[in-house]
Amino acid sequence: MINLIFAAFVLAVLAGLPMLRRGARPSPRWHKQPLTLVGAALLTGGCMVMVWGFGVFAGGLDVRETCELTHHTTYDQAWRDSAGEDGTSFFPLANACNEHVSLVPSWVNPTIIALAVITVSALARALFRVTRAVVRGTTCARRGRTILPPPELVLGDRVTTTGGTADSSEAPD
Repeated sequence: MINLIFAAFVLAVLAGLPMLRRGARPSPRWHKQPLTLVGAALLTGGCMVMVWGFGVFAGGLDVRETCELTHHTTYDQAWRDSAGEDGTSFFPLANACNEHVSLVPSWVNPTIIALAVITVSALARALFRVTRAVVRGTTCARRGRTILPPPELVLGDRVTTTGGTADSSEAPD
């Protein structure tokens, strides 16, 4: 499991850093480029997976041993049974020795939430920027070409069909 978490982080960083470098030019509007926003989302998403994995494995494989030897507290199996699901949960992350001591550090859950919000907002902003550019037909400054919407999205006199185009001004026979 830890290998999968590490692999997800490495892949996110390898995909996100080039996007950030390519998208973050010295122009004052670098934060509005969709490629930069997707790169930032990949990086924060990879960091979120790493923090979640750190929280999941904070208790180690043997919770009783970790509680007694590392945290110097008692392991209360009766309390874990009464708490339900063996005293653990995947979100919010929880892995408790007893009712007073948790093995998951206190910074893990807020960090996961903050990184998730940043990831989702960056992806939403990138989607908004691309959609607005396509609908408006704005120019792509780096490639010098115009981004046009697909013909089926254009509203006007001409309607695209599967058999070709039909003009609404023509009268049917």
